[in-house]
Amino acid sequence: MPDHPRITVICALPSEAAPLVEHWQLRLTRAQPFQLWQHAQRQVLVSGVGSHACAAAVGYAAAVAPTAPIEVWCNAGIAGHRQLALGSAVVAERVTQHGRDDSWYPCMTAVPPCPTAALVTYDQPVIDYPADGCVDMEAAGFMAAVARVSNSDLVGVFKVISDNAKHPLAGIERARVQALIGAHLALFDTVIDGLLAHAHNLPAFAPEQDAALAYWHFTRMQARQLRQIAQRRNWLAPTLAWPHAALARCQSAAEVLARLRAELPAPPPHGPAPA
Repeated sequence: MPDHPRITVICALPSEAAPLVEHWQLRLTRAQPFQLWQHAQRQVLVSGVGSHACAAAVGYAAAVAPTAPIEVWCNAGIAGHRQLALGSAVVAERVTQHGRDDSWYPCMTAVPPCPTAALVTYDQPVIDYPADGCVDMEAAGFMAAVARVSNSDLVGVFKVISDNAKHPLAGIERARVQALIGAHLALFDTVIDGLLAHAHNLPAFAPEQDAALAYWHFTRMQARQLRQIAQRRNWLAPTLAWPHAALARCQSAAEVLARLRAELPAPPPHGPAPA
């Protein structure tokens, strides 16, 4: 792995970015059209609220610097959940856009340092929380945009719970957001370090994956998902046989992905949060 992979973190709010900027000792290098804070190969960009704003920020971040040999991307910020405690940290295991069929699967091939959760991105603030999973307004735009600008599988989504059914959005203000993110800087570093460590072990496509790509039509995003699923199989169940017979009955790449995903075992329990 290169000595200095680039790490790009997209935050929606200045108050989400401020603790990371101070923690990594970044300096403001651009103020428009987005605030961009940089030092060496680490950068934090403030996108503004919303999926489209976050997607535009990803494109801007990719455009202002040459492509790095290894790039780690992370969306970090606050999210809501019906019942998780305020201040809880989670890593997104699946990201969807409310009202659409698209799904994205952030990199997860190591024991997560905190609980994992599904994450649904909405176009508007959510008051009626879904029964399960976190909610935000940026992650789906982030995941879709990173898939367009980067070949890296090293993508993460890290959220801290800022509101729930008992403590709604009305109580959120700048100082509180900074405190929520600032309380988890060590844990955030662990997530980033896990993505960097994973770069050492990115496997080449196995013959079974090559055969799947040749037989079914995979979009670029679906091919990325196939690789991520294969990586998770290698981590969670290295002796699990490739289901040739079941896949032969599939009619599309989407069915192949669904079949492979359905047989993945659950990840192990998360490790303790750093002190």
